[in-house]
Amino acid sequence: MRIKVGRLVDVEKDVNLADLSPLDRVIAAATNAYRNTKMYKRRYAETEEKREAQRRKVREALTDSILAAIHPELDLNKTLKDKGDTCIGVLLKIPARYHVFLHDVLEAHEFDAYSTMIIPPSKSLCKFSNPPYLLYVENRGGV
Repeated sequence: MRIKVGRLVDVEKDVNLADLSPLDRVIAAATNAYRNTKMYKRRYAETEEKREAQRRKVREALTDSILAAIHPELDLNKTLKDKGDTCIGVLLKIPARYHVFLHDVLEAHEFDAYSTMIIPPSKSLCKFSNPPYLLYVENRGGV
């Protein structure tokens, strides 16, 4: 006994109207008509604008937090100053949820003075949920 649960739909291909049932044609026409309205386009644009604003806030917060972590160590040598040593590099742990923003953040002009290297999580850590990325930062001009 065979049961047809659903059908495979390729959303990348154009829809052939001859393959649709009459009900599917009505639904497709109504959906298409709704998506062409000014109200839908305005709401879609507003939603995309809100998403981009949220992404921008996350990028700015990530930039600020990375700079706040590396500036005292690399520029001011805060930790090693008392020992008479000099910090040449800092290794930071970046949560996995920020890895999509990491390349955009490091291309910003704030990081022109630093040499950065992103170290992705090892394959053995990928078995666990959301292993962190490592970011190695050192002064580009030397000490």
